[in-house]
Formats: sequence, C-alpha cells, structure tokens
Amino acid sequence: MSHKKATLFFNPEAGYGRKKNIFQKKTPHKKHYETLLKTIQETFSQNNYDLTTIIIHESIDTTKITSTLSPKKTDLVIAAGGDGTINKIINGLMISKIPLGIIPIGSVNVLALDLEISNDIKTACTQIINGSPKKIDIGQANTHYFSSMAGIGFDAKVIKHTPLQLKKKHGLLSFAYIAFKILATYKYRPIRLSINNELAIQTAYFIIINNSKYYGGKFIVSPQSSLTDGKLDITLLKKGNFIALFKFFKHLINGTLDQCKEVELIQTSQLSLKENEKHHTHVDAEYIGKHHVTINIVPLGLTIIY
Repeated sequence: MSHKKATLFFNPEAGYGRKKNIFQKKTPHKKHYETLLKTIQETFSQNNYDLTTIIIHESIDTTKITSTLSPKKTDLVIAAGGDGTINKIINGLMISKIPLGIIPIGSVNVLALDLEISNDIKTACTQIINGSPKKIDIGQANTHYFSSMAGIGFDAKVIKHTPLQLKKKHGLLSFAYIAFKILATYKYRPIRLSINNELAIQTAYFIIINNSKYYGGKFIVSPQSSLTDGKLDITLLKKGNFIALFKFFKHLINGTLDQCKEVELIQTSQLSLKENEKHHTHVDAEYIGKHHVTINIVPLGLTIIY
C-alpha cells in the first residue's frame, strides 16, 4: 500500500488555560503536549502516512512555510492547534492550494465545532484518515484570510489589548477580563460602511462578520450561517453606548441575537469601510491592525479533509 505524505504543524502553546473546572489539577503542559504529539504521530504512522512534523514556535513563520509547500511533495497539511493556528496555516494554503486536516487542541476551536470535528485526538485523526475532501468558503479582509469570523471595533480592540501571558494563564477568561476593563473608557466611534458596493452608507458601532455560525466558542451569532453558501453574515450594532453593547452580549449568550433591537443582521458577499475610515480589526481572533478594510468571500476557496 502506497504511503501518503502529510505535513503536521503542531502548536504546543495551544489550549493554555483550558481546564474543565477551576478545581481540576492541571497536567504539566510539556508532558501534556508531548503525549498529544505522540498520539497523533503514532496514529498516522499506523495508517500508512509519512508524517513530517513542524513544531510551531515564535521564531518560525507558519504562514510562509505553509505557502511554500509543494502539492507534489505533500498530500495534506494537518493543523494541530486552535483557531489562531488554523488561521496562520489557511493564509499559507490559499497560496499552496494543499488540502487541510484539523486536529483541534485549542481553547475554542470554532471551525472544528462547525465542521463537527471531534475534540478527541484519536477520533479527529481518524476523521482525517477516513475522510473525504470537502470545500468551504473563506473570508478575506484585505490581504488576510479567515475561516470563521472577523470583527471591527470593540472585540478587535479587546483582542489587541489582551496580553499573551494572560491568555496562557486564563484562556478565554482573559478576554472577558480585558473587555470589562476597556468598557469603562471605551469610545463608541461610528463605523461607516457600504454593502456590496452600494452607494448607500450604513453606520454601526461594532461589526461582526461571520462565515461560521459560531462566535467565541459555542455562542451562535447567526443560525443560518453556512460555510458553503458563498455569503457572509454581518451583525451590525446600530447604537453606540454601553446599554446597547450590554444587550448585544446578553442576547448573544442567550442565543437570541435575532431579537435584539439594537442589532441589524445582513447577508452579503462584500462590505467595505467608507474611504479614509480606519478601525481596529481582527480575523479569527488574530488582531491585524487599525485599517481601512474591505471584506469579501472566496466561495469554496479551501479544501478540508474530514
């Protein structure tokens, strides 16, 4: 039986701060990730894969390495990490055009959740080994690609100001902590945008752009969102004040965002900020700066094996 060739990107930093509850004794992280890596390598080796492993760390450019891989030498790129790891790899795969396999070991794993990829490591490996290629849409914000979501305004600023060490220690709780700190002095700047190149200008004070239906974990922003419909689901917060933002998050947590009067939901394939407007922006919870941004969809732009 011929062997398949795969390149595994493994992020040993993924999943920091993740515990089932605050009383659970935490396995030393080094020992934990070594066990995960060994399980992945053994599972693929036993199923006739030649696996090249790249350990992600600060000194390597994951996106650049992924972009230079050759489809003639690599049948599959496997991402073992969270949504941030997957984002870096996807930005390379949009150039090299190699199929992606996902092993979710991050704190959130939004894309894996939407694709119903198991959080059990062996099961996720088996889903790749026995899976078939399927195409999904990919979002694009200027030159940055994203699989699940993007944000303009409040959440992007929170992501920008959340220190890495805090994320390592407390995981998702770190974002909530920084959000509460920022709220006290946050200035609700109007974000002016056009939809599908229309002349009419809309105004919002916080924007979420969804390709996946999930946001920040299992919170559903847009139940009708699909990874294969060629559309983005846009959530516009139409009022710029604390009460409106509080209501937004309350409805988000309760799964009733479509009932929030301060919110407008739109399906589109493109949006653009008004000329000369620059706002904090993130893609898949990765801060990309304060830019004038145009966001669109790349229909069925990425192949995933599961």
